[in-house]
Amino acid sequence: MMLAHYHGQLLNVSELRRSFGAADTTIRGYRDILEATFMVRLLQPWHENIGKRQVKAPNIRSDARA
Repeated sequence: MMLAHYHGQLLNVSELRRSFGAADTTIRGYRDILEATFMVRLLQPWHENIGKRQVKAPNIRSDARA
């Protein structure tokens, strides 16, 4: 449910950690499980345009439809 609120936004593991009250490694572990079961997809940032602002955080996409 928490990741569904981040659909299409930049993924901030520290913000999720504060919301859950868990360690970063725990959040990353759950994220990896959800990614492996195709429930969420991480879109890596595009670094083609050097002259403009670069974003290094991945976006989160939820594939689960309720």
